[in-house]
Amino acid sequence: MLNVVERMIRERVSEPVTVSMLSSAVGLSRSHFSRAFHKVAGEPPRAYISRLRVERAMSLVREGDIRLGEIALVAGFADQAHFSNAFRRVTGATPSQWRKSLT
Repeated sequence: MLNVVERMIRERVSEPVTVSMLSSAVGLSRSHFSRAFHKVAGEPPRAYISRLRVERAMSLVREGDIRLGEIALVAGFADQAHFSNAFRRVTGATPSQWRKSLT
């Protein structure tokens, strides 16, 4: 189950990904999927999606001088504020602070 869901999220990282979409892909109800996913992955589906998006953003930040606003959109965040909040939850730093720490 986790492999199917992770592949689906990674393929659609810059698009909206919903729990309904993921649960349908593996043939489970939303509630059953959420419980099973949390048990297997160790975190709720929305947190997992956010973490994968932040990981994608981190790789884009490492690649060079792409503007953070562009990275936010490519990584699937609605806007830069949403991106910054999610990034801080995962890494403990804002995207700009993290970028500065790389140099």
